[in-house]
Amino acid sequence: MLIGKNMTIVVLGINHKKAPLEVRERFSFRDSELESHYQSLVNTPEIKEAFILSTCNRVEIYGVGENAFEVIKRLTEFLSGLQDMPADFLENYFYQKTDTAALEHLFRVASGLDSMVIGEQQIMGQIKKAYEQASAFGVVGPYLHRTIQDALRVGKKARNLTGISRGVTSISGVVVELVKNELNIQDKKVLVIGAGKVGAMTVSKLSELAIREIALTNRDIAKAEELIKKENVKIVEFVNLPTEMLTADIVIAATSAPHLIGEEMVKGFLKGRQKGILFIDLGVPRNVEETVRGIDGVRLYNIDDLAPVIDRTMLNREIEAVKAEKIIQRELALVVQKAAHETAAVPLCEPSFSV
Repeated sequence: MLIGKNMTIVVLGINHKKAPLEVRERFSFRDSELESHYQSLVNTPEIKEAFILSTCNRVEIYGVGENAFEVIKRLTEFLSGLQDMPADFLENYFYQKTDTAALEHLFRVASGLDSMVIGEQQIMGQIKKAYEQASAFGVVGPYLHRTIQDALRVGKKARNLTGISRGVTSISGVVVELVKNELNIQDKKVLVIGAGKVGAMTVSKLSELAIREIALTNRDIAKAEELIKKENVKIVEFVNLPTEMLTADIVIAATSAPHLIGEEMVKGFLKGRQKGILFIDLGVPRNVEETVRGIDGVRLYNIDDLAPVIDRTMLNREIEAVKAEKIIQRELALVVQKAAHETAAVPLCEPSFSV
């Protein structure tokens, strides 16, 4: 199925199911880099429209063009160039979907069925933000506009008509469940690094617990101060991060800065200290160096380490997920039927990676 007259849609993606964190973090996109990436994509005849969705658990690039084989070739070249990697590396870790399969995938993503935490709400906001950014750069045309709007509509419908978004539905919620399992939480100090969406949500949920002290630090102190107007949280200057970790029992890192906390830093503030410390690293790329895990007295969870905790929260959501899948299939059939009336093109076969 084509999405319109002589147009096809392709997605190349990587997520928590397909690749480990050490691979995913190499392909994360910063907002400041998006414009140049989009220019690189659409300044070629193969790509007419483009859309990049980059979150902590996935990076997906959608391309619209006249020939699926050429679109895939261009997307593959683009991704290979980002890390100077051969195409076979991408074959091992990236998935590709074309036309109907690509639409179905985006519908599942928007509905939270492809998330680490099934039914998560945050992905809807992430899709909307990515769509607004792509639109601002002039790379979203009529085909992606319709596709993304359909996905957001289906995602909203799946949540409204099922219970997939009840209970713990975010990474920050999972983190709070993990913190609640700590002994004597009322005597603990929690330090949150980062006042972005994940950090803000984490602080908000932590403030509902009987924790002795919650401290928040961020490079942009004004952003942190704005957050604490409605939360019982202490703000600390970012330059005082090592000092604050001296007295922290739990450190939750949620920034875009890779290797913010290194092995030598941790060894330094642990000298002469009697108690251990728990690090929860929500960053992609990782904020805490992996070597920190081997230090005596340190426990480290990164985003992938949270999977068992998430599984325990998902036990009662499978039935609702099945209901959501049925909604997606019905909506997908309607979209495909509508597209079939708009074009008499012959369906394309599923092409393979090639460069």
